Amino acid sequence: MKSARSNPRQEKREAAFDLILSSAVDLVLQGGAEALTMSAIAKKAGMSRPGLYQYFSSKEDVVADLLLDELKLWGKFLERAIESDSSPQCRIEGWLEGTIEYMQSGHHQLVRQLSAVASPDFRISEIRNAHTQLMNPLLQSLNQLGIADSERVATHIQGVLDTTVKRIDAGNDSINESEYALSLVRAILTL
Repeated sequence: MKSARSNPRQEKREAAFDLILSSAVDLVLQGGAEALTMSAIAKKAGMSRPGLYQYFSSKEDVVADLLLDELKLWGKFLERAIESDSSPQCRIEGWLEGTIEYMQSGHHQLVRQLSAVASPDFRISEIRNAHTQLMNPLLQSLNQLGIADSERVATHIQGVLDTTVKRIDAGNDSINESEYALSLVRAILTL
């Protein structure tokens, strides 16, 4: 039987990992993606540059972890917004509302900045898979409604979402924009 004791070495490693990521977020939010260098991350985290390389192979590797964290957070917004026992239409509307809520939380600003930095090749499929998981509730609900070309319709819904977020970011009323987006999605679903 394994001991229930904590592993101080593992806890220290996890704390350093979290410190590195939070330092990277601070750098990006303060100075944009161009401020993100391994030297700057190490300095902000209070560690040596060689010490940083014990955790990450490059700034692109750091960015990949930050993106994955953001996709997980987006997933939590979606979980709260989508009721598992509701109708497919309600789940689609919940998906849209949860995504808009995530975008309004300000987190997508970080994602926008991070998208200027390419992820390393060995992490691309991991990020793509995480994004696909976020789209699955939308696609499944579209399929349950009998939508023939669910991927095409999902792309159009994503376009409505992108426009809505841009308009909210530009200073338009978020409630009005969200309601308009919902009415457009409802219209798309009747085609």
